[in-house]
Amino acid sequence: MNETSMRWYVVVLDDRGEFALHVWRYLDRSLSIGTHPTDGSDANWLTEEDVIPFRDGVHRFCWLHADSRWEVKLRRFLDNLADGWGLLAIVDVNGKGSYDPKLVLALLDTWQQNVAIRVEKRLVSAYHIGARIEQDIEVQPKSRSTLNELGRLLYGDTRRTPYRQPAAKHILVTGAGFEIRNPRGGFGMLPTPQLLRSMKNPFVYGEPPRAPSDDLIHLVDSRGLPYPSGGRWSTYAYIQNAAEQSQLDRYWDLIFIKELTYRIGDFGVMAGLQRETTAARALLGERRMREAFRRSIRNHDWGHMNQSLAAANLPWHAWLTTNYTRFADRAIALMAAQEWRIISTGAEANLSIREDDGRLDTSYRYLFKLHGDVGHLHTMAIAGYDKDLFSPLSMPVDNLYLVYASAERLLSRSLGDGPVVWHVVGHAMGDHRLIKLMTDASSQANGNHLFLIANPDPVAPTISLKASLDSRHTCEGRRFMADEYLAPLAHSGLPTSDHQDAVVKWFHGLSPGQRDLANAFSP
Repeated sequence: MNETSMRWYVVVLDDRGEFALHVWRYLDRSLSIGTHPTDGSDANWLTEEDVIPFRDGVHRFCWLHADSRWEVKLRRFLDNLADGWGLLAIVDVNGKGSYDPKLVLALLDTWQQNVAIRVEKRLVSAYHIGARIEQDIEVQPKSRSTLNELGRLLYGDTRRTPYRQPAAKHILVTGAGFEIRNPRGGFGMLPTPQLLRSMKNPFVYGEPPRAPSDDLIHLVDSRGLPYPSGGRWSTYAYIQNAAEQSQLDRYWDLIFIKELTYRIGDFGVMAGLQRETTAARALLGERRMREAFRRSIRNHDWGHMNQSLAAANLPWHAWLTTNYTRFADRAIALMAAQEWRIISTGAEANLSIREDDGRLDTSYRYLFKLHGDVGHLHTMAIAGYDKDLFSPLSMPVDNLYLVYASAERLLSRSLGDGPVVWHVVGHAMGDHRLIKLMTDASSQANGNHLFLIANPDPVAPTISLKASLDSRHTCEGRRFMADEYLAPLAHSGLPTSDHQDAVVKWFHGLSPGQRDLANAFSP
């Protein structure tokens, strides 16, 4: 088997966690930062004996503490390895207690004789550079050159070869789950409930006081999103129901309507100047609420994410996202080999419709930011009403229905008769306008369409999308974090077959995501 097509278990035996952390980050080719101990120790960034997948969706990693119990832990680890994999053992020459690297190597040699697993052993040390243990095993430094050599073992030549152009057209659809920060550290957004809890003035998170001020909105927890409670919100059951069902569009619809009703009151009996003053006060109240949500997003919108970088460099027919952030924009600016056209405002959408005459210009790739951009409040579709042609709210949002219309028009006129694969990554499929865009575009094309749902919990979005699709189209869902799904694509490119069965087989052949892995090595 070619080395670069093998699946490897990478195990690091070390009495400290720093080098293991470097191995995990570097061999995983991860941009993650922010990984930190949970109890102040230098090694507790990863629970000992916890096997985790690399974000390439192929290889797996484990750190074993090099102490007096090394043999028990290593045997338990080896007993759970599967035939057909490779084992890369990185063994520190120093340890604690009765740890002995020579005995580690001897155990690995004995074990290898009885299994169909290729074993590669590397001795490492921060001190004994150039030394040897036994006769032929050199001690390598804990350095980048060593990590480079190990990376070549896992991935082969790192020089990128040109991707084969897929025979089918591929469309990427991303939502909030595409940009949620990995729990082990890195860049990205907080889950929506945490974002809402982090909002500031006029929002306050926590139990409301007995006599809450009307100028402050106290958020309390529900089974889904935190919702306003106390004072004028205390009997507003509709917003609590929307929060518990995590219906974000309706959540903001109800909050803004409640705010508008409270600020305006009996608008019809007011004199002209009073109406203007009251309307301005209502607009200011709604703007403060919108700005609080925008700031909570902007605080985390920096750096690069692995999945965004991978997506920016792949030959998508189009990329549709409901995210406001600029992770995609930064990735495109840094990575893209082909020029992209980014459409995030009504004005840009209008120009696209007029200039392109409803056809995708193949010299570009297209990113449609369907809900606007975090850089300007008036482009952000926060509430469901913001995406409608007419809105009862006081603050106008920049004609984002045109972005939907532009995307649908361009897709429906450019997909043609060939097969199309839609990669829906990290999206809950709760946005009926997005589903309508996808179903309208696919129903107007003549080719067969395959919808692949990659989501930590794919059941609900798969059911939601299937219910709206034409019967001739296929929808498949699997459990994947966004970075796990995009990493294999960054390594090998989009599936090149135009046969739907082959693409489905490819989809189900990808390594399972982190949430599918049983922790078989817990003490």
